[in-house]
Amino acid sequence: MKKWLMSLSKAARYIVVLLPLVIFGICILTYAAFNNSILLILSLIALAIFIVFLYFNGQVEQQIKKDSAASEKKNEQPTVKPTVQQSTAPLNITISVGKEVISRPEVTVPEIDKDIETITVIDFETATYNYNSACSIGIAVLKGAEIIDKQYFLIQPPNNFYIDSNIAIHHITPEDTKNAESFPAIWEKIKHLFKNTFVAAHNAIFDMTVLKTTLNYYGIEQPNFQYINTMAVSGYCIPTGTNVGKSLDARCEFFGITLDNHHNALCDAVAAAQLILCNLQQSRYKTVATFIRSNPSYLKNYNDVKIKPTAVVKHFNKVDVKEIAAATSVNEEKDADFDGKTFVITGEFKTMTREQALSIIVTRGGSIKNTVSKSVDILINADNRTSTKTKRAEELQAEGHSIKIINEEQFMRMLESNDAIDLD
Repeated sequence: MKKWLMSLSKAARYIVVLLPLVIFGICILTYAAFNNSILLILSLIALAIFIVFLYFNGQVEQQIKKDSAASEKKNEQPTVKPTVQQSTAPLNITISVGKEVISRPEVTVPEIDKDIETITVIDFETATYNYNSACSIGIAVLKGAEIIDKQYFLIQPPNNFYIDSNIAIHHITPEDTKNAESFPAIWEKIKHLFKNTFVAAHNAIFDMTVLKTTLNYYGIEQPNFQYINTMAVSGYCIPTGTNVGKSLDARCEFFGITLDNHHNALCDAVAAAQLILCNLQQSRYKTVATFIRSNPSYLKNYNDVKIKPTAVVKHFNKVDVKEIAAATSVNEEKDADFDGKTFVITGEFKTMTREQALSIIVTRGGSIKNTVSKSVDILINADNRTSTKTKRAEELQAEGHSIKIINEEQFMRMLESNDAIDLD
């Protein structure tokens, strides 16, 4: 009772104390008019409650006077109250283990900008395993308790070069980015979103490394901000001991967040932003910025992110099917296996180069393409590899399209005769 009364303002306390007295008076007057015994009982209960409240209110008043006196005495001695959020001074930490003393100097507590009101949530997809090969970026900007902006850009990576394993993840191809802007042009459009803001990403060290390495690759000045990992933030409201994976899809499943197009950069950025909002809603904070400022352990410094070296990616010479088709003459006598059919090649041949195989197809009356689509009749999987092209062809087969997948041996059989052969 005492603690509850102390939580109220002075005016509210007196209202609470006097209310039973008012009820007591009303009951007595009503009893005098109607002579109802129930009203007499209610008046006695109200009087008892009034006496109890009056007693505890007296206790509260005494406690407030004591606290006020103690506060005044404390204020007589000037003290310096440390402000963790504004301190950037190094802290020297010394730990004693037996007789050995271990010292870890200069542990810096980051300064937090109190004017920040937004969080820029990002997601990168890359064309290769090099961190400078960003091929798309998705951005979702949080302010207050909502997403206020969404942006998505395709990015042409260096030399517009991709590897199959990365394409298989995000399904972005060189064809998609051949006319896209390179990162310097994209950065001019988005760099304002990295100023006076917190930045966030899921498994953030990857995206921060991509950003820093790519900016360094193009000789662009690095921004200065603090970032958070939504992998960590999304654990704010997960009960201890709950078995939830750390991946974006696992966390989204736990919080009921839709992730229909995973590895699309915008879809992933929005999902990561929603993870922050879900945990904000279950906290006592009203805005995402307040939530982060009140939990500074989530914050990391972008300046501490390391630039990753760029490795040489082994790849085959790029084949321009249009140039091959234009430079190759077609035999007057058409080959039944090739005439009117469209071919795509994946993998490397043992008996010839890919360019030679494409030229032979055109000579025999066939047409050639770089990518698998519904208009393709035959995919030549030269070395029986599992690639993005073979997976796409299998998907089309499952949908009922008549595309055939053959290997190098079957292709050589097609070359042996002008008569159509059974490819099944």
